[in-house]
Amino acid sequence: MLGDSLARSFRSLVADMRNAILLGEVPEVPVLGQADGKLVLNYPLGDSAVLVAEPIGTGVIDRSNWGDVHRVKLLRILDKEKVLA
Repeated sequence: MLGDSLARSFRSLVADMRNAILLGEVPEVPVLGQADGKLVLNYPLGDSAVLVAEPIGTGVIDRSNWGDVHRVKLLRILDKEKVLA
């Protein structure tokens, strides 16, 4: 459904997230955004797609401490604002 290149990028990013102890250790740098009043991390995938993820932890997670979070919830994959998965 994602195509070979996009699927490969997705699997690589998820592997990096699993290997990192903290989100700030993931080599890919996300673009920070807001969705439904929560901080979301938009990780680039390929040329125009992004993986949208939500950092999960106790207390308030904001733009200053998201990198210290241990867990992440994968929300969706967007390509030019169109939901792919």
